[in-house]
Amino acid sequence: MGVYLDKEVIFNQGRPAYKENFMYMANVHDEAEFDRMAAQMTLEPLAEKIQCPTLLAMGEFDELCPLEDAFKLYHLLRCPKEIWVFEDENHVMGGRLPDFYTWVADWMADALAGKFGPSHAWEVWFPPR
Repeated sequence: MGVYLDKEVIFNQGRPAYKENFMYMANVHDEAEFDRMAAQMTLEPLAEKIQCPTLLAMGEFDELCPLEDAFKLYHLLRCPKEIWVFEDENHVMGGRLPDFYTWVADWMADALAGKFGPSHAWEVWFPPR
C-alpha cells in the first residue's frame, strides 16, 4: 500500500495537499529541492536486493500509485513475493480494510514462519464486494 516507484502522480497529479503536506513533513520548503528529493524516493534500484518476503497491495484504481508501477516493482523483485489487487478500489480501499488487515496479519505470520519458498510468486485479484 505505497507509492513504490515514480512520484509524478502523487505529487504532481494528485491533490495539491499531498505535495504540500509531504514538503512540510520533510521540512523542505523549496519546491525544486523537494522535487529532486522525491525523484530519489523509489524502490526501483533496490528491488533486486530485497530478500525478505514482500507483499504489495493496492486498489485497482489507486489514484496515487499507478497499477503499472506496482507490477513493474513486483516483476523486479527476486524474493518471495505477492501482489494483491483489489478490483474497483482506490488507494484507501474503502470497505475492504477490515478484511485486508486480517489477511495481511495472516500473510505476515506465514512469512515469518518461513512458509514462502524462494520462488514464491503469486498475483491475486480480489473481486469487488
